[in-house]
Amino acid sequence: MTMEPKPTKEAAGKALIEFAKILDDMGIIFELDGGTLLGMYRDGDFCDDDQDDIDLTTLNDPGVMHEILDRAAAQGFKVYKTWREEEKKSAQLSVKKGCVKIDLMFKRKKGGRVWWTVYRGGKVVYKSIRADRYNARLYETPYGVYLIPGEAPDGTEAYLTERYGDWRTPVHRDNYSCYSTDKAIVKSYEEI
Repeated sequence: MTMEPKPTKEAAGKALIEFAKILDDMGIIFELDGGTLLGMYRDGDFCDDDQDDIDLTTLNDPGVMHEILDRAAAQGFKVYKTWREEEKKSAQLSVKKGCVKIDLMFKRKKGGRVWWTVYRGGKVVYKSIRADRYNARLYETPYGVYLIPGEAPDGTEAYLTERYGDWRTPVHRDNYSCYSTDKAIVKSYEEI
C-alpha cells in the first residue's frame, strides 16, 4: 500500500480556508474541533504530523450536507466519505483536497449534552460532552479567524480537558485514537 505524502501545514491551512469559506457563504456556524482545535489552541498551528486531518464541528441540521458537498466539489474537493443521520447516529462528511482530509461532524444535543458518532470498521463509537461548551468565541489562527468552544463556564481549556485529559502535553497521533482513547467516548446512546 502506497502512503500519501503529508501535506505541508500551509497546504492544510489553504484547504481549511477554502472549506471554511464554503460554510461561511452558506451561513453555517462551525467550530474547530478535535486535533485541529487542540493544535491551534495549544501550539498556535496544526499539531505536528496532524495537518492531513482537519476536524470541524457544527450543530447545524445535516440536511445541508448535499449542498456543502456540491459546493466543495465545485472548489476541487473530492467526497471521501459521508454518514447520514439515523436514529441514535449523527451525520458526518469528509472531503479531501490533495492529501488534506476535512471532517465535518454534525453534532446533536440531548439534554445537557452534545453527542456525536464516529465509525470504526462498521462499529459505532459514541461521544458526548457537556452542551455548555458550545458557547463559542472567536479565535485567530494562522489560517483565519474561527470559532472555538469558549465562553461557557470554564471555556476552551475545560473542553480540551473533557476530550483529552492532559491536553497540554503533546502526544503523537500514533499514541492517540479517536475510537478508543478520546475521553468523550461513552458506551452507548443511552449513556449520553
